[in-house]
Amino acid sequence: MSYGTEQAGSMCFLILSVLLLTVLNSALAQTKPSGVELGAALTLRPTFSGSITGIVWKLNGDLVAEWLNNEFEYYGTFRDRTTLDPTTGELVVKNVAVADAGLYTVEINSNVQSQKYQVEVMKKVSKPTVADQTTDIEQGHHEMIRMKNEISMPSTSKNGDESTTG
Repeated sequence: MSYGTEQAGSMCFLILSVLLLTVLNSALAQTKPSGVELGAALTLRPTFSGSITGIVWKLNGDLVAEWLNNEFEYYGTFRDRTTLDPTTGELVVKNVAVADAGLYTVEINSNVQSQKYQVEVMKKVSKPTVADQTTDIEQGHHEMIRMKNEISMPSTSKNGDESTTG
C-alpha cells in the first residue's frame, strides 16, 4: 500500500469518526416536556453531578439567569421572581406568565447540557360539574325512566381561552 492510500484511508476513518460522534451526540440530547400552571412556580433541575463553577440559563436563546464568578444576574422579566441554586443548577421561576413558555437550555461550567426543557404554560382548569336530570316517566305496560347525565368540562386552548363542552 502506498503512502497516499494510507493517508486517504486515515482521512476517511477520521471523517467517519466525527460523523459517528455527531450522530451519537444528537441522540443523547433530550428535550423534556414540562407543563406549569399560569401563576404557579416553575422548577427546572438539570441532571448534573459534580462541582459547579458557572451556570447560564436561557429561554429560546435569550438570557434568563446566570451565576458566574460567585455573582447572580437575572434578566428582563425574570428579575425579582427567579432564583438559581449554584450547588445544583436548579432554576425556580415564581408567578409564571404565558411569556415564560418555550425552550429552556442550561450551560454548566461553560458546557451546554444535553437536557433541554420545553415548557408550556397552562391556564388553570376549573372543576367539572355534573348535573343529573330525570325526565319522561311513562306509564304503561312498562315503566320507563330515562336519565340524562350531563358532564360539563371547560377546555382550555393554548392561548388560555375557555370554552365549555357538554
